[in-house]
Amino acid sequence: MYFYLYGTPEQQHIEHILVASKNVQLSSDQVSLDLTEGSISAEDLAQGVVVRMDRLRESVVLPVLPPHTPSFFKPGAQQKIAVFRDPHTPERDGPGLTEAYASASPIATGTMKFGSMVYADSVDLNVNPLPQGVERPKRKDVSRMTLAERLDAARANFAAPKAPVEKKIKTKPKHRVVELESSILATGYKVGSSLLMFIIIGLFVLAAFTLCRRL
Repeated sequence: MYFYLYGTPEQQHIEHILVASKNVQLSSDQVSLDLTEGSISAEDLAQGVVVRMDRLRESVVLPVLPPHTPSFFKPGAQQKIAVFRDPHTPERDGPGLTEAYASASPIATGTMKFGSMVYADSVDLNVNPLPQGVERPKRKDVSRMTLAERLDAARANFAAPKAPVEKKIKTKPKHRVVELESSILATGYKVGSSLLMFIIIGLFVLAAFTLCRRL
């Protein structure tokens, strides 16, 4: 893997060179160099040189699936390096930036120790760009907002949870069973029988009366 090395003789920093998509941003400040061969001048550091970490290969480490980051990039970790002068201009970008170092001779070799502060990101770097003509909304400067404005913004982003809607369960109508006492049933039976006998007697009398008139 290739990194830019820049700074001063007192402080050196590194930044990962991005030459492919689905990449990862790796940065470390105040790295420590232990060179076994060659040297790096103050002019080289001012212009920026390229560091190759020989034990790490882009084809093995990449692609990185967000939000994961390489496990080797941690504070205080050490890597074997080779240092090259950068033949490209600052405006040069894109794939092919590291092809020249496959056959080039390094100006120095040794080991590098990462600083106490490292930064690794694979989320923001790989986010999909917006369509042409669409601008990403700018973030509000919270430091310039009053306390009331901050509270209003917090309330606007807060959505109260909706109360669960109770489902109405349809109940089947119950059939009522009317229980009648035996005394009530007996009384009704007697009344019905008496009424029937009265009707029969009345019909018999009416028939006899009609027959007598004809005689």
